Amino acid sequence: MAAVDQQLTPLPANLKADKLREKWQQNQRRVLLNINGRLKFEITDETSFNMLLLLVERLENIAAIQEGLDDVAAGRTMSVELFEQKVRAKHGV
Repeated sequence: MAAVDQQLTPLPANLKADKLREKWQQNQRRVLLNINGRLKFEITDETSFNMLLLLVERLENIAAIQEGLDDVAAGRTMSVELFEQKVRAKHGV
């Protein structure tokens, strides 16, 4: 079976967990989500909001892991030993 190369689309800036929490508090426990300027979802209950937060946080984690994997594939890494050497030199330890 061939490997599938999947590129993740970055989350929109307004669909980050911390921004959603801010909106939830500012809008008195109500969040409106839209796609291309059209209202698609209105969340007004705490359970649904918490489920949305969990999903967004999971997407953020997946994106961060993908970024790390991309760094490894591109050779933007260093050994633990080299990292330790650089930190010790920087901080005079």
